[in-house]
Amino acid sequence: MAKRGRIAGGTATARSTALSKALVLNRWILNQFDVDGLEALADDDVKRSIYEGWDENNESFYLPLIQFKAVPHGHLTKEQLLTYDRNITTHTLAVTGKRGEVVKWKYFQYLALLFTEHYLDRYYGDPAALLKSLNEYTARWNDPQDRTVRNESNVVVPMFEGNELNKIAFWMATGSGKTLLMHVNILQHKHWTKQHGRKPVNRVILVTPNDGLTNQHLQEFALSGIDATRFDRSGGSAFKGEVIDVIEITKLKEEHGDKTVAVDAFEQDNLVLIDEGHRGVAGDEWKDRRDVLSKAGFAFEYSATFGQAVSAAAGAKRQSLLTEYSKSILFDYSYRWFHRDGYGKDYYILNVPEHRDATYTRKYLTGSLLAFYQQTLIWEEHRADATKYNIAKPLFVFVGSSVNA
Repeated sequence: MAKRGRIAGGTATARSTALSKALVLNRWILNQFDVDGLEALADDDVKRSIYEGWDENNESFYLPLIQFKAVPHGHLTKEQLLTYDRNITTHTLAVTGKRGEVVKWKYFQYLALLFTEHYLDRYYGDPAALLKSLNEYTARWNDPQDRTVRNESNVVVPMFEGNELNKIAFWMATGSGKTLLMHVNILQHKHWTKQHGRKPVNRVILVTPNDGLTNQHLQEFALSGIDATRFDRSGGSAFKGEVIDVIEITKLKEEHGDKTVAVDAFEQDNLVLIDEGHRGVAGDEWKDRRDVLSKAGFAFEYSATFGQAVSAAAGAKRQSLLTEYSKSILFDYSYRWFHRDGYGKDYYILNVPEHRDATYTRKYLTGSLLAFYQQTLIWEEHRADATKYNIAKPLFVFVGSSVNA
């Protein structure tokens, strides 16, 4: 039963709850740093670009700021944070590859990696203690009388089970650097399994939504100096686990076909990376197939639109997804944060009422196109200044319900 004042998962109120207000794992990791929201850990000072990079000891400029905020009352020590910071530096230098310069993380990217360090350390170091900590926090989350936890969702989140801890997800806006974070996540996972004496995974598998993104990822892996290849089941297993297999989710089937591969061919103890995770959410078969790949391993999932995917579902499916991602999204830097920090485009949504006559509509659209042309012309003539301030080319999108020849 739901506790007093809270709504159990199947009610109408729960169905209308935004995923962003029900991220219990995200709130737990923030609590480890003695804060209850991202804005408390990353204030305007932390966001300053002068902290992007490292000092002469290869320690991040972010480190003392985070230590100052997190250590006095949180669950982390200065020594832990120093270890995590040094790991991030080591992995970052490793993925510099052929990029020509060392990657310097934005504050939100650094925090995503820092959160991952702590989670993997806890998961592979003592999973029973991690489970206990998560459920103690969840009990407080579910208790409306507990004012030490900020729960804005009115949703009771079921207690964690041990088999739910082997997946973490990153809800991050398009353009926020998920691909490079993924590369470091691979190295983080390898480090902590080895550090805690855990068995190496069978394979590292990247699941993409389509062939185009597969090609992009292969190019990015090459730039990071990471061996990766398009999966070919006839390629043998000499380098299994050493080379990342990249495969489209549409090619995962129950049985082998001419252009598909049976899920059983991969076994279940894999490290699975799922790009554009929301793409597989709608279809039960696709989601089940990708989930079985990491059933005895670990999974990282990345998407800019987890919230939209959950909202688009209905009934029991929606509740299942809401619960799953409430308990697996470790880091939330969705578009609301991205836009608040000044990234992305400022936008306007202008709808033409259906009752307007054709003459008005034509003038309206012509004026909009002229305004867009003027913005584009200014951007072209002052491209050097625009590039200097990371201002992108203007974008205009027209959405209609039909097209007349």
